[in-house]
Amino acid sequence: MPTPTFIVGQTGTLLKMTENVGTFNSKNAQELASIAKQYGVGLKEHNGDYIDDHILLQHLPLGITATNVAPQFGTEETRAYIELAKVEEELAQDGLIEHKSNIEYVLTLQAIKSERWRKWMVGDQRELQIEDILEQKELTDQILDIAGHYAFNLEEVKAEIQTLFHNLQQCNIDGERFVINRIKRSLNQYVECFNLEGSTTKIMKEIGVEV
Repeated sequence: MPTPTFIVGQTGTLLKMTENVGTFNSKNAQELASIAKQYGVGLKEHNGDYIDDHILLQHLPLGITATNVAPQFGTEETRAYIELAKVEEELAQDGLIEHKSNIEYVLTLQAIKSERWRKWMVGDQRELQIEDILEQKELTDQILDIAGHYAFNLEEVKAEIQTLFHNLQQCNIDGERFVINRIKRSLNQYVECFNLEGSTTKIMKEIGVEV
């Protein structure tokens, strides 16, 4: 079998909700990275979301070559849509938008229905039924925050996003660009700590694509 690029190892990080509640173990990380290096592969950290810079900056010196991050970026995208929905609502109240989207309600409902949020919850909250959640505004908002991204590809959600973008465009607001930039803010933390500046250009040149 071909040699993998990475093996995944546990460095002590642990993700719950939108917080990394684990305790980073630099000694364990260094030992795992050393073992991986002996076999010509890199160590990829699990649960790399929401890590402070002072820990991320230690990763390369310790030999951690990659970290698994995903929910954090999905949450940032969800939050961007909700921010834009607030803008849309206020512009509608000012009479500048006639038929506003229903993005927040549709995204929230579909996120809850997905039930993908259960793995991020703690204690008895994992067993809650959809009807129970919808009766609790604070919990509903929490689930939207951590699981909204699971509903992005549903047709009803995509339709509301396009309506949102269209309405904002009519008011000279580039909603799509706002969402992209919001995600890039989170990405940049990892780009900086893993010394990845300029990596896209290097990859494009390596595969023979002009930049």
